Amino acid sequence: MNSFQANYDAIGVIVDWLDACRAADLKTLLALYDQEATLECNCDGRSYRGATEIEAYWRPKLSGKVAEGFLLEDIHPVSDGLDVRYLGFEGKPLHITFKFNEGGKIMNSVCGPLCGSPRVSEVPNKNE
Repeated sequence: MNSFQANYDAIGVIVDWLDACRAADLKTLLALYDQEATLECNCDGRSYRGATEIEAYWRPKLSGKVAEGFLLEDIHPVSDGLDVRYLGFEGKPLHITFKFNEGGKIMNSVCGPLCGSPRVSEVPNKNE
């Protein structure tokens, strides 16, 4: 049994996240993140913190996405967040874990190739 409980629709946030990515709607995508959010990308081995860095991460990916990018394959709750498998901007299978703040904004995310991807339990929770 997991301990993830929220006063907001976390799966709805991720559906909105995928919709914004598919539409290449950077403004809507960034509005889903907390201003102090962190994004760790294991594809490029870098971490991004805050709205400016997260925008710099997403801008080229959204402008270069393929038609089959950002299609959901699997989503399920895990301890303190959600585990999502989807096709990334290049159409390759990726894995991302999300943690949210109390208001339902994305606070932490870790993404990488589907094999060997991190679990949400490996993402530090700054509220602990």
